[in-house]
Amino acid sequence: MVDNKIDLNVVISDAVAVPVVPGQVAATPLPSPPAYLTYTVTNLGNTTQDIILSNTNPAASATSPFGGSTEFAVSSCRTFVETGGGAGLQIGTDTETTYLNDVPASGASSRTVYLVCSTPLTPTNGQDAAVGLVAEAVDAAGSSGSPSASYSNAQLTAANTQANVEIVAADGAGSEGDAARDAKFSARDAYIVQTATLSVTKTVTTLCDPFNGITTPKNIPGAMVRWTIAVENTGSASATLATISDVLNANTTQDPNLVAPTNAATCSSAAGVPESGAGRGFQIEYSVARTLGGTGGYMTGAADGDGATLAGQNVTIDFAQALPAGGSYSAGELKAGETATVTFNVTVN
Repeated sequence: MVDNKIDLNVVISDAVAVPVVPGQVAATPLPSPPAYLTYTVTNLGNTTQDIILSNTNPAASATSPFGGSTEFAVSSCRTFVETGGGAGLQIGTDTETTYLNDVPASGASSRTVYLVCSTPLTPTNGQDAAVGLVAEAVDAAGSSGSPSASYSNAQLTAANTQANVEIVAADGAGSEGDAARDAKFSARDAYIVQTATLSVTKTVTTLCDPFNGITTPKNIPGAMVRWTIAVENTGSASATLATISDVLNANTTQDPNLVAPTNAATCSSAAGVPESGAGRGFQIEYSVARTLGGTGGYMTGAADGDGATLAGQNVTIDFAQALPAGGSYSAGELKAGETATVTFNVTVN
């Protein structure tokens, strides 16, 4: 009688760590689409086997399969098996199970397995976590509803006979602590946090004063200064900007025309030349080429839907309006590495 040679293989299908956001929860309903890890499980032995699936969630400082050490651990992983024939995990189509039934021998058919795990809120951009998938071969007489038990040590070490089928574990040592020849094999994948990281800076430039003009101007009454507010995304994922607000000092008056003074005589909103047009006192600029629509990035202070509003001394920029959707951008989107800059002038009273 030919003996049962057990040899399982588990490999990760992801070429790089899978992006995830802090706070993803592996609960129903799952995010759509969820962030999932992909593995391939193959029976390389000579007998059809059932396979029990389990996972490990190594703690921080574990070795990442993509180099370096991890910074956090995931939890509550759920296991899905590809059954719908589509590409990637399809919620409601692929089967949630930890048992593979009747996996053919000799690598004739592999099974694709997905893990969806909960991510804590604490990780920051660029930090990662390791997750291992462990496959254990068991007798093919079982089923998902009535799984076979693990092979015992006695079965795996029984002496050879000619008339009976012995169990010969021929698997290697996996990544998750399973030893060689224990009827198990494992592989480790990883999540990486990719999130937006925003910074906001506000700078001031004195443009002119009524005595010095544009030559070394000072902040005296009648002087015009320019405020520049820059919102930068230094993370690795897009941000959707909502609003930003700025309360002007009572000793200043916003320049409704965004003038560009050339000398002392033009150092006022009434005398200077507007950069765009009268009444367009705000400008928004983008660090990359992007069609801003409307007035080409210049906005009034009226509540007219262009994104900028001045109510008394309160300035509000609504980025969903100031950065409308277009091309590959959604409304208010600030992609990784990009900066949106808002500019306006005020006069010192």
